[in-house]
Amino acid sequence: MKKYKLTLVKKDQKIFNPHQLAQFISDYGTECYKLDLIKGISLALRNNVDPSKIVILDKSLKKLGFRYKSIKLDNGNQLNSMQAIGKPVSLGFNLKVFHVSLVIELYNFCNARLKKNLKPNYLSLAYEFLKSGDIEEALELLIQNAVELYSNRRGASSFTNDLEKKKLELLSKEDSYNENKDVFFTKLEKLKRPLVGIINGDTIEVVKFEHLNLRGEPAIDFKRIEHNSPLEADPLSVLGLAKTAVDVYMSFKVGNEQIRTEQEKQRTEQILQDYLRESIINDGLRKDAIISNIKRQSNVLDEEISTKEAIDLIPNRELKIRATNAYLNQCHQMAKFKSKYNVDLKSYDISC
Repeated sequence: MKKYKLTLVKKDQKIFNPHQLAQFISDYGTECYKLDLIKGISLALRNNVDPSKIVILDKSLKKLGFRYKSIKLDNGNQLNSMQAIGKPVSLGFNLKVFHVSLVIELYNFCNARLKKNLKPNYLSLAYEFLKSGDIEEALELLIQNAVELYSNRRGASSFTNDLEKKKLELLSKEDSYNENKDVFFTKLEKLKRPLVGIINGDTIEVVKFEHLNLRGEPAIDFKRIEHNSPLEADPLSVLGLAKTAVDVYMSFKVGNEQIRTEQEKQRTEQILQDYLRESIINDGLRKDAIISNIKRQSNVLDEEISTKEAIDLIPNRELKIRATNAYLNQCHQMAKFKSKYNVDLKSYDISC
């Protein structure tokens, strides 16, 4: 199996202490995860996955790690693990996903007022109502169980009224709900460690789970870290998991160009598009030639396509532009990572 390796070198003589070294490894993994995540979304769109089936949680993971590769929405414990991170937001119009977010919002509101958590199985029971499109019954189920738990306390009547008002507030949001791709991509760009999934029936398949799986083979393996004037690090990516090293190499190139451009004048769309067209694809090869080659090879593996190549193959022009903007933003974040740790690329190798 092919492996892709980058060697990063520190440009000064300062040595990382253990905390700084751990933070460096964590930050590198986070930035690579986001690059790979953009690729995963782009590949899904390239493969004609309905945008309404692609979801992102509206809050960030606290660290790179998640228990479930697939989240079963009719499983209370798994749905509870998801809602503990955030509410789902779909890329395309999906009323059912919106209803799930309303259930989660009321669930958290009830828990805050109760100062204890409702049982997770109430979430899965509420989801059963959502499968038939009955959002009111789903919300009412949570209210009834919360009221039952609160019934022996003072102010029970006021508590019930507050929950009913919250339910009406949530239901009123349905009238103004519409498709808003900006929300999805804004979350993707701004969240440090977003969790993205693809809906398959009553299950959400987590995108790029290999970066989050703490029990399996790591997506990125640091083979060597030395500080023999100056510090060097060899993060290695396995082809079967992700072509991450290639994407980091490309992102560093684009990030450097963005910084130089911003120092000279404001970044414009035309400058960026010109740079992408001329410079971003492997070592000066033109984009059209790469794409034509990919299209000719019907058996090409997704793992062998870089993030930018995957974006170029998105059929919907609007989504391609938004994915490109997310990619450019992440390239800039990678450039900031380089600046923060004062590191640069020393070499890039492919081995078996």
